[in-house]
Amino acid sequence: MLRALLVFACLALAGVPAMAGPFQGSDEYKAHLEFLGYTVTDGETSLIARHDTNYNISVKSYNGGVLVVTFFGTTSKAKRDRVGFLEFLNGMNAGSVAARYYEDDEGDVIVEGWYAGAYDRANFGVFIDKFNLIGDELGGSDIAGDYLE
Repeated sequence: MLRALLVFACLALAGVPAMAGPFQGSDEYKAHLEFLGYTVTDGETSLIARHDTNYNISVKSYNGGVLVVTFFGTTSKAKRDRVGFLEFLNGMNAGSVAARYYEDDEGDVIVEGWYAGAYDRANFGVFIDKFNLIGDELGGSDIAGDYLE
């Protein structure tokens, strides 16, 4: 009886795909990021991707797609000049097409971009290229250096 139950359990589990990474489908994102030169590690619920020239990011499953997140430390001026700092963040959001900028509880600036739908090699590659252009947006801001480290 125990042997029959064990065989049944093995057969039942054989049809269930194993979840190797932190979320379903993360292996495709991980392989793509590694191809782009990121060093990627599995976090508990997200991929952590580090790069020498692009932004370090985390990638996690979110609302039918993935959320790509990076952050910047803030300067002492951001803490002193709250109105100017918040106006800067509002300006970045107003000019953004596919990202949102906000301050977290520790005072860092979080930048998020949402990639909708299932993984697609070409579309995800374009998305990551565009996400990394936030540096151009920040560089185009005359006051980013006043508030971001």
